[in-house]
Amino acid sequence: MTSFLRQAGLVAVCLCACASRAAAAELRPSWECLPEETAVMIRMPQGGEFLEMLRSRTKFGAVLLGERRVEKAWGLLVDRLRKDGSGEQFKGLDETMARYGLEAGDMRSAFAGDAGVALVVQPRQEEMRPFLMMLGWLEPGPETAGRMLAAIKQKLDEDVTTLGDQASRRIDMELAGHEVLWTVTPVMQLDIDASDLEAGPDGDLERHREEIRRRVEVAKQVQAGQAHAFVTRIGGRLLAGWTAPGNGPRERRPRAEDRDFDAESGTEEARALATRFLAAHSQGGDSPLAARLDAPGIRSVMPGGMPLLDVVVDPRVFIKAYASDNAAMLKGLQDVGVDAVGPLAWRQSFDKGCYQSTLAVALPAPRRGLLRILEQDCDASEVPGFVSSEAVDLTQISLDLGKAYQTVKEFAVAQGGEEAGNMFTAVEMQAQGWIGVDLPGVLGGLGSRHWLISYPPRVAEALEESRRAARAGAAAGQPPAADRTAVVWQIADEAPFLKILQRLAATVNAEIGEEQGFRGVRLPNGAAAFVGRGHLVVGVGTDSLERTLATIRTPPTGDSSFRESAAIRRAGELLPLGPARMFGVSDCSQSGGTLGMLRDLAAALTPDDVGDDYRELLADLQAILPSGADMEDMMGTGAMLMTVDDDGVALRSVWEMPAP
Repeated sequence: MTSFLRQAGLVAVCLCACASRAAAAELRPSWECLPEETAVMIRMPQGGEFLEMLRSRTKFGAVLLGERRVEKAWGLLVDRLRKDGSGEQFKGLDETMARYGLEAGDMRSAFAGDAGVALVVQPRQEEMRPFLMMLGWLEPGPETAGRMLAAIKQKLDEDVTTLGDQASRRIDMELAGHEVLWTVTPVMQLDIDASDLEAGPDGDLERHREEIRRRVEVAKQVQAGQAHAFVTRIGGRLLAGWTAPGNGPRERRPRAEDRDFDAESGTEEARALATRFLAAHSQGGDSPLAARLDAPGIRSVMPGGMPLLDVVVDPRVFIKAYASDNAAMLKGLQDVGVDAVGPLAWRQSFDKGCYQSTLAVALPAPRRGLLRILEQDCDASEVPGFVSSEAVDLTQISLDLGKAYQTVKEFAVAQGGEEAGNMFTAVEMQAQGWIGVDLPGVLGGLGSRHWLISYPPRVAEALEESRRAARAGAAAGQPPAADRTAVVWQIADEAPFLKILQRLAATVNAEIGEEQGFRGVRLPNGAAAFVGRGHLVVGVGTDSLERTLATIRTPPTGDSSFRESAAIRRAGELLPLGPARMFGVSDCSQSGGTLGMLRDLAAALTPDDVGDDYRELLADLQAILPSGADMEDMMGTGAMLMTVDDDGVALRSVWEMPAP
């Protein structure tokens, strides 16, 4: 009989073990288990796999994210931090990890699987601040998860010896059928009373600085609150949560030994929330976060492929927690129109050889208040004929500033009444009297299309110019102007804008000049603004103005035209280029875009450009920089589109990332 019971017990244990492994394997994704009160979620579904995919399938990953280059860059960073005295935490890192039973690859394994963090916000009774708690998860695998949990326990035990009463108090408990390590940590502050010190005229205590310093030196630490945290392991997954140290009463309470820190810090709320989060991993049902990603205005625009990052923000949770019992705040939000804003989602992914990023917000029409600005009609996504193939980026913003001004004015008058209306009238009268133009008319005269044209930056030339200026005794600290950008408007009436430029010229002690049939002014800082041929052009950077004026006079054709280039055709394949609030096309096949500019800047620096303490770092950094040839074809064509429809607003961008 005893033998039978022993065998039956062994079978039962094996069955339970198998059931536990099966349950762990069938765990629901942690992000789906987040509660309704989740205000923010940041999730990296497949960080390790995404990195390896970039390395194997893109030149960007093969060149910039190669293991040797990343290891060298990390080593340079750690070495620099140590020399600056801010990298003490890196000293003996390997030994510290070994002391806690962690292996070198554990940090990398921590983000190999699904990883994320979320902020939960819950309203509390009137005298308490909203309850804030973070929830997080990692999927490093069973062995790594076990070592990490053991390391946490070891560190907590050590803190009891070193910190005494101020150490976190460990409580082992069971929540939702899982063994949980729970900690309660006292929140300490200096016991300083300055109520007897008379404040100055401005309400400050500056004249009592020495007395306050003396009181700080002798003050003792007293408990002002407490924070909660938990961690548990389910198979190869670690689940954790921690509360904000500031959870507690809205008003500062007097120091007293009879304060109920459990109630103030939200002990019951924290344990209830942890229980719900853990229990949801073995339950079915709808997911609040999945529903937000499925909201109109978000679902239809989210990119596919392998995701790198998902961010979800729900303003409604913040409004419920912070404004539901504040009538004035709630009315202000309603007047602006943001009370109707739904979830916001941001996803970055890689699909079909392209890096994709989409930021979308659910904002149903009709919009109210200031958000009525979004109701304006959008212009077609078209490249103007005067943009030459020398440009590397074109952005068009579609917005009638005259109508936007009128919307803002109507909103301000509705809120502030006659006084606000008088302020707008005064501003308009000053513009009429000082410049001689009608402000709303001038804003409307700019039209609804605003074009920004970028030419290849000249980093090395800008640095050399900065050096020459320094040798000539020019003011130090002025950064080199490497960017070359022009902003262009098509205008029907040049007269009011010429008046503005004349007034501007008089203000900066300059004169109106004429160039290529355009009239305008060059400012002391290198910027210039000219009017002519039905256009207003503002140029910043070397020859950006001259090039743009020349192409307006003689629009380019064929291979010289950006509108007729392969980049524009490819952009139309990457995104549906219909009417949009904002539209952009970039061609980074030669320069590598912003990354290429940063690379050129680092490569062009000389030891004399940096301080003595950074010359060795500069040399080491330049030694691991990719070459100019490496940067070519690292990035291809990019397209960007901001659209507004009845469901919401979406900002989408797609970048080609060619294969190695």
